[in-house]
Amino acid sequence: MCRYSAQSTGEAILHRRERQRLARMRHERRRADYLAGRWAAKAAVTHLCAVPEPAAIWLEPGVLHQPVLGGPGTGDVAVSLTHSQQVGAAVAFDVAHPVGIDLERADPLRAGTLHSALTPGEGEITRGLRLDPLLAATALWTAKEALAKFLRVGLSIDMSLLEVAAWRTEGEWWRLEYRHVVSMKALVLAVDDWLLALCVPIRTAVSAPGLPGSLSAALACDLAPVGAVL
Repeated sequence: MCRYSAQSTGEAILHRRERQRLARMRHERRRADYLAGRWAAKAAVTHLCAVPEPAAIWLEPGVLHQPVLGGPGTGDVAVSLTHSQQVGAAVAFDVAHPVGIDLERADPLRAGTLHSALTPGEGEITRGLRLDPLLAATALWTAKEALAKFLRVGLSIDMSLLEVAAWRTEGEWWRLEYRHVVSMKALVLAVDDWLLALCVPIRTAVSAPGLPGSLSAALACDLAPVGAVL
């Protein structure tokens, strides 16, 4: 997880193709989000792969707007990434074990939209939690977005198909299970007022280290399949 600031030397890690894409962006907020996402993605990839340097690899949008990784040393590795308000997060993984990721801030200005997106069943879940309603609604939204990224459908899908049916605590995470996609789960981590969701196969274990309060530190997650044939 990386925070971008105007003082960041973000462009130094960009491949030539990414620099060209950045040059076409006119709005500073979009440029900052793009750089935050690339920083996070390349940190994740270099943690997993022996790449020569971050600028030697690149990410481009595929036909479904999913990030497609290219460059030497990347092999069968893919990336899921997310960015919001100049903060980016990413996870790199073997293509045999896909993951989806989403990051959202619990924003009071979006409370109405988030609550209106809840199904009756999800509304019942949130009412049973000892949790701020906005935080709960944001966690549910991140879980759905992470699943949509895992499926590579974005938000073009009927959101009711991404419905969350169960919520419980699992270690440092909230574990959310889906009603219609029963082979998957979302693991949601709260950091300050940010919610980070990973969508993984139901039998995958995820461990996260103790996190400092600052988002300027990297978040590293180790994924290991538990007795699953992938």
